[in-house]
Amino acid sequence: LIGIIRTVCRPTKTIKVGIIGVGNIGSLLAFQLGQIPPVVQVKLFSKDNQVVSGRALDMNQAVVDSREPKFIACNSPNEIFFNTDIVFITLRDRAPAKTRPGLPERWQRIDSHLKIVHDYVKIACSKQFKGVIIMVTNPVDILTYACYYYSQTTKYPLRTYQIYGAGLELDARRGRAYARSIGEHLTANDISIYGSHGEDTKIINTAKRNLNTRLESLVRNASNEIRDKGVSRTTFGPVSSIIEVLVSIINGAPVHATVVQNGSYIGRKVNFRWGLPQFKDQSTDQQHKIVLKDNHDLIKKHLIS
Repeated sequence: LIGIIRTVCRPTKTIKVGIIGVGNIGSLLAFQLGQIPPVVQVKLFSKDNQVVSGRALDMNQAVVDSREPKFIACNSPNEIFFNTDIVFITLRDRAPAKTRPGLPERWQRIDSHLKIVHDYVKIACSKQFKGVIIMVTNPVDILTYACYYYSQTTKYPLRTYQIYGAGLELDARRGRAYARSIGEHLTANDISIYGSHGEDTKIINTAKRNLNTRLESLVRNASNEIRDKGVSRTTFGPVSSIIEVLVSIINGAPVHATVVQNGSYIGRKVNFRWGLPQFKDQSTDQQHKIVLKDNHDLIKKHLIS
């Protein structure tokens, strides 16, 4: 993966990134990002300052060729949103989840995660943050919209092109992996999906259309399949997909991501040009409209009510 990143990233601009949350995903993501040539600084923040300091020290001892320490332990979230280009939110509330009957597992911490995201968004806006926020925390899709929603009442609100969710690219990669396991080969251009990460993934096109329904079922159960083998949380797949979103923004390549669109949110394939998202016209796609409406109903239920 690192070799691929070194090859495809065009080092035309230096990049400073921030990571909020240094658990399994946040730590691995931070270290992988530090290997990308354009990334000159990785700021780390967590409520546990001691753990953050330890993570930064460990990573800096592994990257000794840089002139200055590349990994910076931050004592305050204010530092994360100052002089950074991209901030990844990978936090996870450690308190026991409040059980919400009828909601999937990745939604069980929505109440606490919404509150935490609200606080960080307020800080970002107070700092007049001009960079990009990439949401990783679950439920990733509605939290992506929450970043936009919470910022709109501030003096310096975030724009739609500043916020993305990294989740659906993992589903696309899982679709390709499952296709391979049954003897079919799909490239990144061969598959296009939309919806929400995990439970509501819709595969709308593959080079082998007869595989769509089968792959959908396999992708939706992917996390459970891994956990059934004794792994508490998936790590490598998510981190690889998150980095793919970053690389696509840098290089202007297509990638699956959650975006804020038409007063709602949707995960879909996005093409980037000069760092800005480009969408194909889907105004005649009825299923696309249904997804946007369903997600808007979730917004009203969980954010507005």
